[in-house]
Amino acid sequence: MKEFVRDLIFVVVMGIFGVASAIGIVAVLNAIARPSYVDMLLTLREKADFEAMATGFLGFLGANARAMAWVIVVFVIISFFFVLFELNPNFRSLKKPGVKKAKAVVAGLGGMVLFFLLIVAAARTPLAVFSGVFPSPMPESFVLYGVVMCVISGIFWFLVGETGWAGDLTSWRVDDKDDFRSAWPKAIASFLMGAACGGIAYCFLLLYNWCFDKYFMLVAEVLGRSGEPSLLGWQLLSRALMVMLGLSFALIAGFVTILSARRMTMKARLVRLIFPLILLAVYAGIIGSTYNDAVARYDFKKKNLAEAVGIAGKGTAVKTVVLFVPDRPAVQEWRMEAAGSGLLVYNNTYALTPENIRKIEDYIARRKDGSLFLFAGQDAVMKGYFKLWDTEKGTGQMFRNADSQILARMILLRRLSTIPATAENEKYLRAFADERKWYIGKTPSLRISEAFMHFGKPDEAKAWAMKAKAKGADLTKAAFLNEPAVTGASVTGVVKLNGAPLAGTKVALFTYRPKMTQIDQQYFSSFPVDAKTTDDAGRFEFKDVGKGEYVLAVMAEKEQVPLKAPPEIFSVENAPGVIRIAADSPKRSLGDIAMTVKPKEAPATPAPVK
Repeated sequence: MKEFVRDLIFVVVMGIFGVASAIGIVAVLNAIARPSYVDMLLTLREKADFEAMATGFLGFLGANARAMAWVIVVFVIISFFFVLFELNPNFRSLKKPGVKKAKAVVAGLGGMVLFFLLIVAAARTPLAVFSGVFPSPMPESFVLYGVVMCVISGIFWFLVGETGWAGDLTSWRVDDKDDFRSAWPKAIASFLMGAACGGIAYCFLLLYNWCFDKYFMLVAEVLGRSGEPSLLGWQLLSRALMVMLGLSFALIAGFVTILSARRMTMKARLVRLIFPLILLAVYAGIIGSTYNDAVARYDFKKKNLAEAVGIAGKGTAVKTVVLFVPDRPAVQEWRMEAAGSGLLVYNNTYALTPENIRKIEDYIARRKDGSLFLFAGQDAVMKGYFKLWDTEKGTGQMFRNADSQILARMILLRRLSTIPATAENEKYLRAFADERKWYIGKTPSLRISEAFMHFGKPDEAKAWAMKAKAKGADLTKAAFLNEPAVTGASVTGVVKLNGAPLAGTKVALFTYRPKMTQIDQQYFSSFPVDAKTTDDAGRFEFKDVGKGEYVLAVMAEKEQVPLKAPPEIFSVENAPGVIRIAADSPKRSLGDIAMTVKPKEAPATPAPVK
């Protein structure tokens, strides 16, 4: 009974060490990943959360990460001695007669090295096994780490175990009190029990990695209630880490008591099976209920956004985009496919059509409690509209995304200095300038100042520039304050194909970048400043354009303008090149942009052979 209670205490203490290790890990993660909010545009609640991360319990852990790392080291050393005494009780009584202290030192130091190697092997477990990085669920590294842990733990058991080489520490040989002939078989058995315990520990380690990986994604995309790291998310992850590591350490300790390399009857080992069975029931209950709830409520078993919504994941339709850059217009493929990303959910591609965008919007509206693909869906809608060159809806979705996604609001804030100075876009600007809702850092303050200048509000621009200066911004770089605002600028023109007006065709303005040769379809630079549809006469007009340099692009059907058309087939007369808008030239008329596509000549028929 005394040994049973001692083993129970060992399991409890190892569980406590698991919780302590989790706290140390949280401290290190918080020190590395804690966001800096000083120079950002945040909601007041986000600012309060970020301050709590920096000053509360999480902040304390992050500020003392180095000390917490040393605490983990101390716990590892103490854990080693707990395991050592569990495998060989004779280490607890080194003063008894006949004990060879030199052997105890050799076995102890050798065991410490092996225990350290075991910790290192466990820490380097390939987490990517369950992250889709490897093409196979059983990659070589997956098997290799398992074998390494089995071998190291087997040698550890053999070296220090009471039925292994250390024995009762009274002889340098592998001996046994009862029968010398049974010594080596028991020593080999101790190695096998150690290897089995290492294999079990590895399985639980993989189970823990899988559980934490899934829960981390669930918190990031759903339970954290934000498309960015949040205080609630940190709290949930910290608690989960403590629960899962505590249970994992206690579970492994339970199997150590069963497979301990000490003299114990089979009945005693079976009695100790009660420890891991109870812990497994608790573990399974927590993990199973959480996972099943996530599957039922948050589409956790869906592979991607397209599957969750019920639309095609790959776009097959292709259009042709002609970008009128200097020297020679560039013709590029414009695949009707878009993608959305959340905090951790990436590459959710879908076939881009207005109907599919509406289906994603309906999906978002139905998922009021959240979904694994909620933030990815919002991003997919925004990018889909921009890729269709529907700038009004794209900008509107970007503004809605800004409530929960810092990246969306920072990009929109930057775009407000270039997009048309319409009344609707000014509403977005004034919403961001509302200090009753937002904490506005120095750089966002300067962005707001630049945007107000763009909208022809110099007094408000200067006021925000002073706020930026008070927060540490360098106004010597704010040249826009000394330049006249350009309002009411416009760009007009007519697009023709083979002499006929190209009606009902999308035409877009993009910000010009030096050495620009095409539109990058993967990044935010692919978002047009503005886009219009030509009328029956092929005419287009961009109003309220800001000062700057732009290039024009036309989206046509591939049957109208073939892809990779050589110069002898495709040509453009009066291509606009770089379009410069300035105070002295606010209105630009591009005239007729005449595209010509010559039909391919049929191959000449060879003359008949006489």
